[in-house]
Amino acid sequence: MVWQAAFAYSGPHLTNLEVCADQVPKISLWLTPINQRAILKETLAKRAPDTCIWFLSGGQFKTWIQTGGGVLCGIGLPGAGKTIISAIEHLQKLVPSDSCVVFIFFRHTDSITVKEALAIVARQLLENHHSVFALISAVYEDHTRQGTYPSKEELIILLRKDTQLEILQLLASLGFNALVTSRPSTLPADILQTALKVEISAQDEDIRTLVEQRIISTIQEKSRGMFLLASFQLQMLQECLCIAELEEALEEMPAGVREMYGVTINRITKQPKHGFALAQRIFLWLLYAKRSLTIKELQVAVAICPRTGKFHVNRMVCVRRLASVCGGLVAIDRESDTVRIIHYTACDVLKEMFPIGHPYPHSVITSACIQLLMDHSYNDYPTSHADVWDFEKSRLLQPLLDYAYLYWASHSKDCSILPPIVFEFIKKCWRYPLVLPHYSWIDFSTHPIHIAALYGFPELMHILIQDGGRLCRAQRSGFDIRTEGESTALILATSRGEFEVVNVLLNRPCHDKTTGTNVNLGDMSGTTALHCASSYGHDRIVRRLLQVPSIEVNSQDMIGNTPLIYASLHGNDAVVEALLEFDGIDANLRGNCQCTALYHAATRGREAALRLLLQVDEIDVNSRNLKGETALIRASMSGSKAGVRLLAEVKGINLNANDADGETALSHATKLGHKEIARILLQTDGIDAHKHEDDHHFVPSIFGAIDRHIESVVPLLLQLRQIRGGHARTALGIYSAPHRESRERNKLCQRSGLELVCQ
Repeated sequence: MVWQAAFAYSGPHLTNLEVCADQVPKISLWLTPINQRAILKETLAKRAPDTCIWFLSGGQFKTWIQTGGGVLCGIGLPGAGKTIISAIEHLQKLVPSDSCVVFIFFRHTDSITVKEALAIVARQLLENHHSVFALISAVYEDHTRQGTYPSKEELIILLRKDTQLEILQLLASLGFNALVTSRPSTLPADILQTALKVEISAQDEDIRTLVEQRIISTIQEKSRGMFLLASFQLQMLQECLCIAELEEALEEMPAGVREMYGVTINRITKQPKHGFALAQRIFLWLLYAKRSLTIKELQVAVAICPRTGKFHVNRMVCVRRLASVCGGLVAIDRESDTVRIIHYTACDVLKEMFPIGHPYPHSVITSACIQLLMDHSYNDYPTSHADVWDFEKSRLLQPLLDYAYLYWASHSKDCSILPPIVFEFIKKCWRYPLVLPHYSWIDFSTHPIHIAALYGFPELMHILIQDGGRLCRAQRSGFDIRTEGESTALILATSRGEFEVVNVLLNRPCHDKTTGTNVNLGDMSGTTALHCASSYGHDRIVRRLLQVPSIEVNSQDMIGNTPLIYASLHGNDAVVEALLEFDGIDANLRGNCQCTALYHAATRGREAALRLLLQVDEIDVNSRNLKGETALIRASMSGSKAGVRLLAEVKGINLNANDADGETALSHATKLGHKEIARILLQTDGIDAHKHEDDHHFVPSIFGAIDRHIESVVPLLLQLRQIRGGHARTALGIYSAPHRESRERNKLCQRSGLELVCQ
């Protein structure tokens, strides 16, 4: 997918000096480690010169360039050149200078969520448009202090200042022009109905530049309009040693992608024994890995002995050998340092036709990963790390170790029969390093049940509970035993959304205090299982926890936040609804900085959560935080039109409340240039446009708007009434005072269509 978008930045101009050069790479990596430029470079390298001109000169493409928020869908068969079309470098030259071209490639080996896609777009804007540096760096600094990461909604707000449909709808709402290339069956119907469409297939002139003139006719005939097939056919011809073999190959050349794959697989299987065995190990890992493997990772993976499951350095093979035994079906990208199957169609055919050599490939990978972890003592980890980053760096020192740590459990769950090594490994995990989503440091298990709970093995939980003390060290018994960070098995399972494990823990019999599950225990930060489930939106687990008679629904962590506050903060509407239905819930409890759930919902623009909270009879809509800000003030500051509209209609709301700096919701809206919010407030009965007080003077809201050159808000305020300051001067009269430059005043009036009358 490729997007064209124009961005206007209304803040102060940033010079190159103000945009810290050393900060941009750091913030970019924090936003997302996914760098799409390497894929773009690799794709452009495959495009033959002077091809794809037909697409650029087409009417649909020209119409799309000139349409705001338009979608152009390039539809074609697998291998027809859709990815090449998406990566045309001329696109950057064709768009206006104030626009930005961003791109995302969705590969079959690496799934990308909506949140990751938005982070990729934000990263490209940061790296190419320094005007957004102040905005993104402020978000970075705020989240870095708290050890958190922006939510999907925050990334959407940042850009204003199945997955493909949601991404397209979000970007279309932001005014992006989207160029999407895909197979016909994978594009959402909602997009196809309104989008421009163009059929993509390999054009005769493009294929002519790719192959020699003497074999063009055969390639054109048998490639069936697919670049992928044409490139395979060329590779087969390159292996011919004489003219006779070339003529024979042209005569017998396969005419379809599947047939071509079949011929290639046949060549691979006819290799000498060791070459074929190596190809089997390579394809097993590349076809069933959870992400693209680096070159070093694949070298280590294929050097693992099939019999012992252990890595042997003397089994390592060179990179050239890795590619040579795979018949051209494996691509080694030196730029991104990754190895992958050349095309998603090859993955499907290989899984079906290639003799992988093992009926349970995930079992092979699971065993290899676990053995690697045990070889590095991860089950009884000897070292402590200060933070997650240090731990990640230590994993990257040994190729494949990082992959093994991140994906061993996922591969285990994909096994039709759980390999025995999984349980043996878990039983030995007395100090396993845990990276939890709500921690910025490394926690360590102190009991095997922690690992079974965190990674979601309910069947092993039953066994561990039945074995009880026989698995314990030094009388560390009881299943509320804490990790080194004081998390319980219930907290760990809840943080990952493992409902079945939660059920096992809550359903087991409670004979005494040492065996009962205490649902209200918190970790070292006071976070309980209910806090975790509410924060991450696991509404099914929340409802299950609320069935426990002893549950403390209003429990507060060390900074004072409740489960309801976290659910409102993150916009987990189903959780908010479940908590508000619980008898005894206190919706007005104050958390960190004296902020309530309503305050957080208003700040983040969580419209559904706001509606639910405002239905609570005793909700305090005028509650203030430590800065004196109300929910209405925060909604106005954050630019939430729906939040301001909902709150302004509430009976008893103080529309003119001012914060510690004397600012009101209206004054914030005018100063920040939130025109629609200012309009909503000005049309609300009871609003006082003059209200803005501090210890020194009285200033109407319009002064703040003029002071920041927010011309769009000034006419709204003047339409309401003529506003005068304490010295009987109109707002614009004050703006034209001697300390102002008259030319600035005149420009403002001309842009706003206003006439100055100073009294």
